[in-house]
Amino acid sequence: MVATGFNMLAVLLVTMRLTGLAASAQVLGANMVPWRVRLALVIAVAIVLQPVVPAPRVGSSALEIVAASVVELLVGLAVGFTASIFFHGVRTAGQLAGIQMGLGFSALVDPTFGEQTTVMARWLGLAAWMVVIGFDGHHVLLRGLAESFAWVPAGGAGTALGRAVMAIPAAGAQLFVTAVVVAAPAVMIVLLLNVGMALLARAAPQLHILVIGFIFTITIGICTVAFSLTGMAGVFRDGYLRMAQYALSFCRPV
Repeated sequence: MVATGFNMLAVLLVTMRLTGLAASAQVLGANMVPWRVRLALVIAVAIVLQPVVPAPRVGSSALEIVAASVVELLVGLAVGFTASIFFHGVRTAGQLAGIQMGLGFSALVDPTFGEQTTVMARWLGLAAWMVVIGFDGHHVLLRGLAESFAWVPAGGAGTALGRAVMAIPAAGAQLFVTAVVVAAPAVMIVLLLNVGMALLARAAPQLHILVIGFIFTITIGICTVAFSLTGMAGVFRDGYLRMAQYALSFCRPV
């Protein structure tokens, strides 16, 4: 049954679920976006969704309302965190590739995560975001979250929270899969280059392999990542959609 008129309780519960998403998902959860902007956007979306959200399944007591609000917040956090696992995987891939290429010293602050990271991790992260925005991947998550209120009405997210606890470890395993797949081309090429330079140093000891190899490793590593980005577009798209499906599976009916 869809709520008729303005239902303040429905707005509250919808806001709590969206707040969890805004706090943990990328872009909305990024440190570079002020909390006031995120909160204003969450409240605006909650008011827009309220007329089409089913009536909350919550009693009138304060304890039941508080408990339902906490559950909604946790479900939103789980959805946003799971969807963000893909970007953590890409960031890990960039760090692996950067360290192998000799760019581990080139650290900078990533405003998205608020942490220190390598240039290669930042580069791959931006490339992944351009691909996601290019095929409207952010709409997939927002549309799915809006539909989740039809699958799991506000105030009835207890079962969704239980499924989230069971599914997040499986989704977390995809972080390492994404990192290995994205970093594999650069890591393998640099590994073969290091083997070749080791053989060259053995055959011609008079060459300054450390000086020459450092330049070659960085140059060839960057070129490998650049040339592999066209093929990585499909990997980014599939990886993001897979994580979005994991995230929204918490709220889908069994």
